[in-house]
Amino acid sequence: MPRSPKKNPPLTAAITVLCSICLALVAGELAFRRQVEGTSTAVLGGSFSGSVPYSELRGDQWVISDPELGYRLNPQHEGTNALGLRHPEIPLKKPPGAKRVLVIGDSVAGGSRGFVAILHEKLKDRVDVINGATPGYTIYQERLALERDLIHLEPDLVILQYCTNDHHEFLHRFNPEAQLLITESTRWVLVPDENDPLFWLPRNSYIAGRMRLALFIWRSDQGASYPWDKLPDFSTAWREQGWRDYRRHFKAIRQLLDEKGIKLAVVAAPLTTQFDQQVLKYDAEYALKPQLELAKLCDEFDVPLLDLYPVFGERGALLFNADGIHFNQEGHRAAARALEEFLASNDLIPGG
Repeated sequence: MPRSPKKNPPLTAAITVLCSICLALVAGELAFRRQVEGTSTAVLGGSFSGSVPYSELRGDQWVISDPELGYRLNPQHEGTNALGLRHPEIPLKKPPGAKRVLVIGDSVAGGSRGFVAILHEKLKDRVDVINGATPGYTIYQERLALERDLIHLEPDLVILQYCTNDHHEFLHRFNPEAQLLITESTRWVLVPDENDPLFWLPRNSYIAGRMRLALFIWRSDQGASYPWDKLPDFSTAWREQGWRDYRRHFKAIRQLLDEKGIKLAVVAAPLTTQFDQQVLKYDAEYALKPQLELAKLCDEFDVPLLDLYPVFGERGALLFNADGIHFNQEGHRAAARALEEFLASNDLIPGG
């Protein structure tokens, strides 16, 4: 009579424990997503199916859902016109003889009382300065909004406002309550540029991604990295992959405007941490890498660049809000003065 194979209780027990741990982790991941994203559909779709380029927004918020852009300003919200711009009502088609300057960018330029609004007041007798910036937008969204919608405003000049968190496709998503959600792009900045299978989990898991972010911040607190490493959405501006992606979208914007006979200029916004004397003393060139890379790009495509870093100079951090990203009112006034002078010296003011 053949003998039955020996059982291996330790191996069976180990497999059982491993399966239990895996099930617990999956359940924890789904529960975390359910808490953050708020809907079963979002949980089931999630990041494992790839990037989700839209937001589940209701129409009563300051932004509304857009299947291509992810979101856009709500035309029904106070301070936003029928075209979804923070600007007085204007016709889409430019009136005969009118001159228009269109500013595209993110929240640095998007404020209703910021440097774009100040420049509008200064130049309103000669040209209409239109604020086409949307808080949270990236270079990809700015390009898409320009190609799809804003180009129809027939601007004579487009000013692209740069910030060091622009190197993404979708940086922000929102749930129905307009709360920020994690996007695929946000997760990718938490891991190295290499396509290493070891980093698949932090790219695709909320829990692992948050743990990776906590590690970034802990290492920064230990002095192992630079201040912007605490802001993983901004740290991409110090990575080569970030600049490869940015160049691709920048080139497409330049080509579109060339085809239409429209001029392009760039204004670069610094971060407060770039004025930190300890950082500058340690490696000033590395601290200013985003501005240096942007200058190379503008030289390559023959685009005038206004870098606000030297404009702010020694006042540096005194011109920012507490978040270290957005200008205070004095900063906006300084930016508006510099931008007006820059436009005039480069003969960029239409009809000027």
